[in-house]
Amino acid sequence: IAGVATAVKAKFPQAQVIVAEPKDYDDHGLSLRAGHREAHHAAGRTICDALMAAMPGELTFSINSKLLANGVIASDEEVGAAVAYAYRELKLVVEPGGAVGLAALLAGRIDARGKNVVIVLSGGNVALQNATCVASSSAISGPRRSSMRICIAKRVSDPIGACRTTVPLESRSDPTSRLLLRPSMGSNRRACRQDGR
Repeated sequence: IAGVATAVKAKFPQAQVIVAEPKDYDDHGLSLRAGHREAHHAAGRTICDALMAAMPGELTFSINSKLLANGVIASDEEVGAAVAYAYRELKLVVEPGGAVGLAALLAGRIDARGKNVVIVLSGGNVALQNATCVASSSAISGPRRSSMRICIAKRVSDPIGACRTTVPLESRSDPTSRLLLRPSMGSNRRACRQDGR
């Protein structure tokens, strides 16, 4: 996240950059709140195996402590639902560790009301049998779901609003929010939602 945060803040200094981590493995969130590097004390495993480091790196935290606003978490169940959503609705294969931000958004932990929100989706390191298991067992729970509309552009470089296809997005976020889901640069898809489209 240090590289993404550096690039985003260089281009958009007023942007609020948030780190998303698996529940109980939130070493960045703990460290940001403490003001110095802190280890998490999680035992066991998470489906987000790429994000199981016990403590932020010294060099990266020296960058992140200046650029990150705060941290949010998502449970394994919420991450599984986000992986399934990305596959089903966005036609993207995203590994669990790369779907935590989307999971946090869908679970209502990122306030998207009236804001432009960018989520980085990354990684495709998912075994087919694991992805099938995650997709069949995942559901986002909660009584308040609203529907957003997002649109898919053909290229990552397309301007926001250059939409070709629309798909529904269920979320507990405010339905008037504008939402931009942007895969990593290796992908050729971008999803965006703009009011009135």
